[in-house]
Amino acid sequence: MLKRCLFCGKEFNTNRSRQKFCCPEHQSKNNYLRSLRKLVIYPKNFCDLCGKTEDEVTLNEINEDQFWCDECLDYVNKLREDNDE
Repeated sequence: MLKRCLFCGKEFNTNRSRQKFCCPEHQSKNNYLRSLRKLVIYPKNFCDLCGKTEDEVTLNEINEDQFWCDECLDYVNKLREDNDE
């Protein structure tokens, strides 16, 4: 089954219907970011990777729950390109 990682957006193969992340590291980072959000009250829209608010940066909707700023989106896309080479 082909799925898309909720953290990096990369497609990955899995046999588990409940798996949401391509690797344990991304699941761990996502859990850490979620724990930080519980401690601080953020505006409705903020970058899920760096925490900048939409007042500071332009946000791109990655999926229905995730927003990334231009800087983080460029960084992730560069990582993907490097991995594809």
